[in-house]
Amino acid sequence: MAQEQIYQPQVAPGNTAGIPLAQPQDFGAGVGQGIGQLGGALEQGKKIDRQLRADEQATTAASNLARVRLALDEQRNTARANAAPLAAGHAQAMADSFDAATQDITAGITDTRVRRSIEAQIQEQRASFVGNEDAWQAATAAKESVGNIRETGNRWSAFVRTSA
Repeated sequence: MAQEQIYQPQVAPGNTAGIPLAQPQDFGAGVGQGIGQLGGALEQGKKIDRQLRADEQATTAASNLARVRLALDEQRNTARANAAPLAAGHAQAMADSFDAATQDITAGITDTRVRRSIEAQIQEQRASFVGNEDAWQAATAAKESVGNIRETGNRWSAFVRTSA
């Protein structure tokens, strides 16, 4: 059978001239990559700025809350020293004072995470403060009631002794 002639290269492999290959940088990829890195750096700077602002707001609010608590402790001590008979209304007056003193602490806080954290701290401290004042009011009322009962018993004993 006859053999068919197939294409035979005239040049040996490896001795060909190299074909220049285009690189991405030849078409502006380096510029795009640089712009992407700049955008990433700017975004990182914004994140740092937001975190610094949030930290500053949290610190300011915590400091204000501490000042308010000191003032409320002084007010509480004065109110206890000048309490009405049976400490009537003391706990409610202290609750109202706490609410009035803390209402503006979260003003100016723009970071919602910080706002929620400070509001939670205020509620926790309010529960503790008002709970303590309510317990003091109940204890004072009980103490005064026992004293009144004792005094009434002493008066009746004295009356019975003098009447007999």
